[in-house]
Amino acid sequence: MNVGLCPRPAEHPGALHLLPGGALGQATALFGHEDAIVGGADRLGDTIYVGDNSAFSSEPNRVAVATVGDTITPIGLFDVYDPYAIVAVEGGAIVSSGFGDELIAVNAEGVLDVLPSELPGAIALGPDDLALVAEVSGVRLVRLEGGALVELGFYDTPALEDMIGSLGAQP
Repeated sequence: MNVGLCPRPAEHPGALHLLPGGALGQATALFGHEDAIVGGADRLGDTIYVGDNSAFSSEPNRVAVATVGDTITPIGLFDVYDPYAIVAVEGGAIVSSGFGDELIAVNAEGVLDVLPSELPGAIALGPDDLALVAEVSGVRLVRLEGGALVELGFYDTPALEDMIGSLGAQP
């Protein structure tokens, strides 16, 4: 079953949609308001993590967690400032909070751990659930282990012209 993130259709604002065969199917509201803007999302197995980083809403930024099967079932919703990028890993997800200068580990119950970061941006998932996080001055390598974020290294790019804009991982 495909999942579509359609945060602003008129009939289902702020909803997650199942897209069977490419057609708009079931819609499930994840954030409880119509001003949600999807900042990042990722799925592992039947669990999807979706971030709302709307700067125009009176509601706080949040991460919603849902299970996806024949239906969409919300199982968690909690405040996370500016969930810009998300990668789902075994045991939860790693969230890049750009304006919060943090990497945040989450699962369906809420926030597990927080690691300070310098203007984190995009996240790519490498082998063995190794997360590569683009920061203003380099790439940070982190992994979620037993509910804790473990920093495994930092590749420094000190020159302004070497700033990381995006990244990817190849098996």
